Order: sequence, then structure tokens, then C-alpha cells
Amino acid sequence: FVYKYKQPQNNMCGRYKARWCISDPKWLQRLVGVDCFAETCRIETVRALLAKAVERDWAMVNIDVVNAFCTSKLEKPVYMRVPKMLEHKYPGKVCLVKGALYGLAHSPRTFHKHLDKWFRDNGFTISTADKCFYTKHGTDGKVNLAVATFVDDICAAGTDDALAQFRADFAATFKVRDTGEPKDFVGCEIERDVKNGVCHFKQTKYIKKMGERYKVVPLTGDGPFAPMEHSIKLDYSKDEDERVDGTEYRSIVGALHYASFCTRPDISASVSILSKFLVDPNIKHMRQAKHVLAFLLATSQYGLTYRREPGQGPKQTSLQPGIISGFADATFADDITTRRSHTGYVFLLNGAAISWCSRQQDKAANSSTEAEFRSYNSAGREALWLRKLEYDFMSIAEQNSTHAPTMIYDDNESCIKWLKNNCLHQKTKHIETAVLSIREQVNEFKQLDVSPVKTDQQIADVLTKSLAPRHHWSLTKYLLGEQIPDAWKRQEI
Repeated sequence: FVYKYKQPQNNMCGRYKARWCISDPKWLQRLVGVDCFAETCRIETVRALLAKAVERDWAMVNIDVVNAFCTSKLEKPVYMRVPKMLEHKYPGKVCLVKGALYGLAHSPRTFHKHLDKWFRDNGFTISTADKCFYTKHGTDGKVNLAVATFVDDICAAGTDDALAQFRADFAATFKVRDTGEPKDFVGCEIERDVKNGVCHFKQTKYIKKMGERYKVVPLTGDGPFAPMEHSIKLDYSKDEDERVDGTEYRSIVGALHYASFCTRPDISASVSILSKFLVDPNIKHMRQAKHVLAFLLATSQYGLTYRREPGQGPKQTSLQPGIISGFADATFADDITTRRSHTGYVFLLNGAAISWCSRQQDKAANSSTEAEFRSYNSAGREALWLRKLEYDFMSIAEQNSTHAPTMIYDDNESCIKWLKNNCLHQKTKHIETAVLSIREQVNEFKQLDVSPVKTDQQIADVLTKSLAPRHHWSLTKYLLGEQIPDAWKRQEI
């Protein structure tokens, strides 16, 4: 038996729990040969759902399945020893496990299949982009309900009638804890202002817990602040460098990574840089890692803010409500040791980011144009996936019509020329076919498009390197969709 106190969340009081679990050694998984993994919805799907719920003025609800795993039946018989406290009542006996008990290796997989079958049987359409995302069309052919599942936590959005029917049907099959309007999902806080059409998705509590755990205090002063010191260049440790506790450093960087992965794209470039030194960190690396955490603590109130009526984007761009737009950028040979470039891209929807990436390229580029081309290729592949996700929110009539290409803005004119036509063979023939194939999506299939943008208006620039504080916030305001103090802005762009 496992005893636990569950903290209060989603307007629910804290409670004590006792759960009968089964011990399932890892070697048993290999012996039985049963698939043990269970899909969970991608965080990009959750952000897209929040953005669409704001756009369409949908109601939302959070549902937790009570004793979720036990509601599903095992496909093969499993036996377990009688708990010690009951052995005197059943000497020489074993227990036949009928439900997927917690602790059993394939219980999550079994429950997911059970849940997936319920959605299919009740008229939902499973997404081709995310196997844990389901939509349902109304009699008018429009999507009136969308549901994202994360194991036993369910976040649903839709029209009032469709959502009420879903709650009733779901509660008829599963024992649920319906908390109403979601306040927390996948460890992130959700604050909705339905009247004004605004949704905040942030991690204020998580960030403050990080500060307490690692004994770091917020940056002080009037600001503006930047995640890392702009002028510093980090390199791998030398013999003379002072070493630090590698376990603590990896723990801090890992905690920062979760924040950058969920709600804070503005620190993604810093976390990506710090992640290069996980094996042998020195005092400089630790100082910068704690600086990033101190920056988060000083700006913990910020997160992603989606709006029904989002503001305008940078000049030269055309960001429209309900339409996904992307920005792709790259540095050139900025890694001191490997001379590899850094890719950064972001996709915005209804005022804030729903998907982003900041990572070092896997090969050294021969020119800045090639580095930008590789960055656009990475962004293009993500855009093709987002188009599948966008397709799930369309009405039946829209799904059967032709769709405009997804626009990705780039600040390198040569890269745009490479994408528009197959020229400069001498400079492109060494690039892999898989990378060059992105041109087909631009010119032949018309799934993607590219448009120029000035360098100081390139939002993805904040995902490629550390910027000066005012420049950082002048771009970050578009990433987060937040209103920032005027004194923090470098200039209006």
C-alpha cells in the first residue's frame, strides 16, 4: 500500500490517499514482451487548444479520472502475492489481478487503449498530429468540442452544449473528479478572462519552488533583465578552471529546461547553451545557470498570453488572428569549439507562441546562408506538423477546401532565393537531399511560404543567442504576448 497526501489544486481541497500498488520489476517487462509505453498529448497541442479556445470563446473544463488505471481490464492474467497484512487470512494463496493496478508496467498503456476506445466509440475523431487529441464535429459541420488527454488528466474545450454532453457521457462510464474551469494542467497554471478573451498559461509556482530549492534570489533593480550576461562567451572546462557539483548543475539546467519547454521560450537559447556543459561544468557555467534562474524569479509573473484580439506583430509582418505564422533564424559558427551554428524558430497563434525550438545544428555550415537554410528546414518540418493540428480544428467544409500556405519569415535574402528556386548549384550541392526537399513544400506543394523580415524585427533571434536586455524584451513581448514596461523596450519595432 502507498500512502500519499495530494496537494490542493484546481479548486479542490488537499486529501490523503491510500493506494494498493503492485511491484513489477523492470526485468519482467522484457520477459513478458508487453508494450509498456502510453502516449501523452504534446505540450504544443495543449497550447494550441488554449489559443483556439480563446479565439472561439469556448468554455473549458478539467476532468481527472479517479483510480484511472483500475478502470481498464488486463488482456492477460497477472498474479501477485497477497499483501503481508492479509497473509494470515489466505495462507498459500495468490491474488488474480483483474484491473490494471498502479505499479504494473503496462497499466498506463492498458488505460490509454481503454480511454482511446471510449473516444472512438463516442464519435470523436483522433488527430493525425497527436494521438492523444480528439475533436468532434457538430451537426453544422463545425468542430464544437476538442479534448486533450495526459494519462488520466483531461482538458476539454468546446461550446456549452457540446461540453455539457461530453461531461455527462464521460461521467456515465468513468468515475471522475470534475473540477470545472481548469486552473492547472501538466504542471502549468491557467488563468482565463472569458469576458475579455484572454488566457494566461504560466509557471509562477513552479519557478518560485525552483528558487527555494536551489536557494537563488530574484535579480534586483528596475530592469530590464536578460537571461544570460550578454557579453560572456562560455566554453568547455579547461584544466585550470574551478569545478562545481555536476549533479546540482544538471539538476538546475534540467529544471530550467522544463520551464523553457512549457511556457518560457525566452530562456530557450540560454538553456540550450548551458546544456552543452552538463558533463564537466565549472564555476562560470554554474554562475550563468543561477543567473538564468534569478532572471526567471524576477519575471515569474510572465508566461504565454493568448488573446481573442491579439495585437500587431513587427513591421513587415502580417500576423492574423486564428492563423499560424512562423519565424526562423540562425547564427553562424557561434560555437567556439565545434563552429556549428544555432537554429531558432517559433510559431505564433493568437498573440503568443505555441511551438518553438532552440538547438545547435547537427553539422557545421559553410556559410550563414546555409545555416539559415537548415534553420528554415527545421521550421518547415514543424510547420507541416502544425498544419495537421490546424486541420483538426477546421469544419468539414474547410477540410475539403484548399488551404493557404503557412508563412515563415526569414531575414536572409540569399536563403529566400535558395528556397524560391534551384540556383547556385555549386553552393548547395553538398547539402543533404532531406534538407533541400523543403523547397518542394514551398514551390511545388504550396504548403509553406517564405517572406523577408528585417533583422531587428526577427522574433526568432531571441532563440538563437543571448541578446542585450532591451533588445531581448523588444522581441520577447511577441513571444509571450505580454505587456512589458515601456522602459524595457529598445525601440518600437
